[in-house]
Amino acid sequence: MERVENILPKEQPISNLCICGSKDRFNCESKTEIPLKKYCIITLVLFTEKYSDYSWIWLNDEEIKRLTNTPDFTRNDQRAWFETIKSKPDYKIWGIDFENIHIGACGLKNITDKDCEYWGYIGEKDYWGRGIGTCILHGLISYAKKLKLTSIWLVVLKENQRAIKLYSKFGFTNELVFENGLIKMRLIL
Repeated sequence: MERVENILPKEQPISNLCICGSKDRFNCESKTEIPLKKYCIITLVLFTEKYSDYSWIWLNDEEIKRLTNTPDFTRNDQRAWFETIKSKPDYKIWGIDFENIHIGACGLKNITDKDCEYWGYIGEKDYWGRGIGTCILHGLISYAKKLKLTSIWLVVLKENQRAIKLYSKFGFTNELVFENGLIKMRLIL
């Protein structure tokens, strides 16, 4: 699959995400519960209209919708939202590819000169529990550091314990617990 530039000018895809930083994608040195040998070839790519269509399907899956706290939306809502992302300087979005298979989406939003909000999900459930989220989060935290931000925050559903465990491993701490079951977590960079 041909790699394309990010929506924002002069930005390249983020390739070969891996927490070990190895240049050899087949000899990953990650120290995780699940060896990531094959997962060093995760690439964050341009979020195209095709990804937008996949996202509509993924975010309408009952389980994913619940875990991501996604409100109801139509295909027209999705298309209108997609048209706006090109003009949002405080919003960076990527599709997640694993061996050229579209498996999810992630990004940074509400970007200021100090911090940003992380979000992401794996829409293809066959790829859940394989350590991919670890690689994605590592890559986007590194990206936030390159932007010289001082912190990165996120909002997660209290019942999404798998995600909370991942965020906690990275050093995110609870900042605010909302009555509606959401938790705001922050990582100081």
